[in-house]
Amino acid sequence: MVGKPTVLIALTAALAGCAEIRLNWAMERVNAVYVDVFYNIECGRPEDLRASVRGLVDALDAAAIAGYSRDPDYQRLLDETRQTASMLYVEARSEEIDPLLSLRSRLSANCQACHDEFRR
Repeated sequence: MVGKPTVLIALTAALAGCAEIRLNWAMERVNAVYVDVFYNIECGRPEDLRASVRGLVDALDAAAIAGYSRDPDYQRLLDETRQTASMLYVEARSEEIDPLLSLRSRLSANCQACHDEFRR
């Protein structure tokens, strides 16, 4: 017979495993759209870039990512990444490459900082 504490521990471990799987899937989606954004900055049409940026913002809003950590630094980095994506969306209309390249660097730096600090 299995005791209540054992069942609770097993259930907690299973739920943590499910949360990790959801986070991994959500991050795979972010990474795929991130690559699309970078490609569309270099080679795509403005409407393709705007579509991929919308996809990135949607992917960042996934519950597994938005709720990953309540740490203020994590939330700040996530907000900065969303803001940078929003600026990319606006700049895509101008079709000038220099602002897009600058924002691409900023997006990359935000993502790298978040990975360095919070990825386990």
